[in-house]
Amino acid sequence: MRIMLLGMQGGKHVEEEAVNYDSVQGVQIELGGQEKSWRYRRICVDGKIVLLGEHGFVDCKISNLRVLDVVALPPLGH
Repeated sequence: MRIMLLGMQGGKHVEEEAVNYDSVQGVQIELGGQEKSWRYRRICVDGKIVLLGEHGFVDCKISNLRVLDVVALPPLGH
């Protein structure tokens, strides 16, 4: 959470050793169900905080659109 907050302070998160940048066309972040607490299932996607389900995932892809739509679906079987 500290690193996410630094990102909102003029991009100071880039000075952190734990922050890396790579050029990619897309990325998928998937949780395998190990983390039960919602506090540790938050991620930042282009400045938006997204809460993932216990077995959730998010796909991020490069787009020419200037809009970010966040869709949260329940895990299969629920």
